[in-house]
Order: sequence, then structure tokens, then C-alpha cells
Amino acid sequence: ARLSNAPARLKVDGEERRVGPVAAEASSRALAVFNRANEFQRADRFEDAVSLYREAIADSPQLTPAYAFLANALTFLCRFDEAEEACRHALQKSSGDARMVFAKLLLAQQRYSEGWVEYEWRWDNDGFHPKPPGVESLAPVWDGAKASDKSLLIYAEQGIGDEVMFASCYGQAIRRVKRCVILASPRMVELTRRSFPLADVRGTEIFLMPERLRELGEIDLQIAAGSLPLHFRTNVESFFPASPYLVANKLLVAKWEDRLRALGGGLKVGISWRGGKGEDQKRRSLPLPHWNEILAITGIQWVNLQYGDCARELQRSLELSGVPIFDPPNIDPLKELDEYTALIRALDLVISVDNSTVHLAGALGVNTWIL
Repeated sequence: ARLSNAPARLKVDGEERRVGPVAAEASSRALAVFNRANEFQRADRFEDAVSLYREAIADSPQLTPAYAFLANALTFLCRFDEAEEACRHALQKSSGDARMVFAKLLLAQQRYSEGWVEYEWRWDNDGFHPKPPGVESLAPVWDGAKASDKSLLIYAEQGIGDEVMFASCYGQAIRRVKRCVILASPRMVELTRRSFPLADVRGTEIFLMPERLRELGEIDLQIAAGSLPLHFRTNVESFFPASPYLVANKLLVAKWEDRLRALGGGLKVGISWRGGKGEDQKRRSLPLPHWNEILAITGIQWVNLQYGDCARELQRSLELSGVPIFDPPNIDPLKELDEYTALIRALDLVISVDNSTVHLAGALGVNTWIL
């Protein structure tokens, strides 16, 4: 199969994806081995995937995507030196996928100042939406320097969990400029506004009509939320001291404290067991039947924090464990977050897989255990 210098599209994880330019011809055998390696990686058979990626590369060294995906598999195995070597091979061919794999590899090793620089390549990766229309022509990108006479626009990107993580940098950014406008995702607006009262907080839906950007007033500088760590999280020490930075609605917190108190004595512990999307979900989820040993601990009132429809899972869990999990009514964090964050704030502890729940709980200052 002949692959041009333009970004190639190969079948990866069951769908067509742009996987970066390939310099010359790659044999049909190498492509078949490459796709088989992808199947192994999708099944978490990383050792097998590594072996096949190396086989594809040996057959066709110019098959640049194989280096990036090899690096990704090696990163899962924590074989960081080998992963970095594979990344650097791919980077010689300017592979967008390799840039993101390299960024994650560096961040996994706490090489933050290098990792966030590579993370700026995310806009060229298939897994990310392009920058919002009109934002680049609105103002230059902020370089993080103090600009006490300037106005700054920060706009949210990616999912809620990512937005919450990057929001840990908002306070520092606000203190460096004269005026700060934050565009939050719609369900985060009220929470962000309450948490950062010195900022002008609005919704990202304004990007749907770029002509409305003038409603923001004069904007001198702009930056994506995911680019803030490039300036504020450059080493391990810069993450500390960690302190709560999101503020729940106090009246709603009091309401949920009363409601939880009525469940009975003991700790009030919220749980969440599912995270991620698509193929990533199985790596970030722990089905409720696996929680039975935890649920068997006495003296605890268990509270459901799992977003989405999970009524059948809760019923099945009750049948298997005999332990009820309180399912709070009228809360839908997929639509709005004020009730949800108030409930989290009223808990003694949150135990959850890696999803937006743990980021919200940590940002609210609630004791949190991540599975």
C-alpha cells in the first residue's frame, strides 16, 4: 500500500484515523502487522503489541505511525526509555500522534516543563477538537508573564474533568492581569463564577456565534485552559500546597448534609465506578460487582455518585451484595453541577475510578481515594 507524504489514514482502534505522514512505501504485510498490533494494544496485550510493532518497523522502517503506537504501548508498560527512543524516531517524521504520546510520556515521568511544551501540539491531534473559531484572531496567546495593564481571556477545552484540573491554575492567572474573562462549559459556569468572583465568567457557547465575542469587551491576550500548566505547573513543587479552589453552593450543601444525616449513623461515602469513553472506558471502570468486598464494610452509608443511567446496576448490586446504595434523586451532573458538587461536598469520603468525580471532589477539598 502506497502512503503519501500527506497525513495518512489507517484503521486504528476499529476506525479510520489520521496517523501522521509516512515518507515512502510501506508493505501490505507491514500494514497488516501494524493493525494486528493495534488490536493487541486495544485488548491491553501490550507485550504482544510491542513485539508486532517492532516487526512492522523491521519490515518497513518508514512506517512512522508504528513508532508512535509502539511508544504508547511501551508507556503503558512503564518502559519509559524505550518509549522515548521510539517517540524520537516518530518525531523525526513530524508525527502529530507521536507528539501527544511524547507529551504524556514526559508528564508520566514528572518532566513537566518539557511535557507541557509537547502538550501544545494537542491541537494537531485527531483526539482533540480544533481551537474555537475566532479566538486566534481575537488576541495574541498569553505567554504567562505578568500583565497588570492587560485583559486576559481563558477558555475551557476538553471534558469536565480536564476543565476542573486546569481550573486549579485560574487563581494564579487572575492575579497576573488587570481583568480576566473565563469562558467555562455551560454546566460549569455557576460553579466557576462562585469560585472565582474576581473573574468575568461566561459560557463557551459564545463560540457558536463568533460575532458575539465583541460582547466580552476589549481582550488583549488569550489562552486555552489546557495551556495554563505550561506557566504554572512546571515542577512537582508547583502543585503544592494543594488547597480547595472550587466552592459549592453553601445552602445546597446544608440541604444534602441534612438528607445524608437522615440515612443513619456512620460515614457517608460516595462511590463512582465508571469513567472514560469508547475503548478507554474499560481501562477506567470497575463494575459494581467488584465492589462487594468494599460494600460489605459495616457502619457506612453508601451514596451513588455515578453519572448517567445506572438504575439497573444499582439494583443488581443490591441483589448480589444485599447492601443498599443511596441514589440521590433529581441530580444530573451531565446537565448541571451545582446540586452534584453540593452533594459531594457534604460527604465524608469519595472513592472512585479516574473520572470527573475525583477531580471535582479534590477541587472541593473532600477526602478522595482514586482506584
